[in-house]
Amino acid sequence: MRNSQTVLLLFALVTLMYLTGCKNKSEPYGYRVVGFDSTSGEWTLVHTDTVDGKLLRQRLVVVCKYAKWPDHEGSGKDACHLQVGELMVPTLSPSEVKAGHPVIAMEWNDGSLTFEEGSGTNEVYQSFEIKKSEIIAGQ
Repeated sequence: MRNSQTVLLLFALVTLMYLTGCKNKSEPYGYRVVGFDSTSGEWTLVHTDTVDGKLLRQRLVVVCKYAKWPDHEGSGKDACHLQVGELMVPTLSPSEVKAGHPVIAMEWNDGSLTFEEGSGTNEVYQSFEIKKSEIIAGQ
């Protein structure tokens, strides 16, 4: 009897490990900065979202048009600053905005992408021209 309980326990543990290890980990929603070419001023971002319940990953290559910081503003490819590896997660509700650091991300019909971060005197606004956009994966 003891051997059958041990086998059953081992089977349950192996099954649990398999199910938790093989789960499809959902990727975080938002815009991940994956690269920067300082010569061209091109930033590469991966936008992860779900559309109709399916994962959508979009690679964007963008160049800065304009940026406004609390203490200065500028235009051109060197005006914006993103950190490679950074994940920009747009805030979705007023409670999230009140709780911390709001982020608004918008892709516009004119082929631009904007990020607004912070609020009031700490707000940062960055506008980019989308040079290339492609779907790279979906589920």
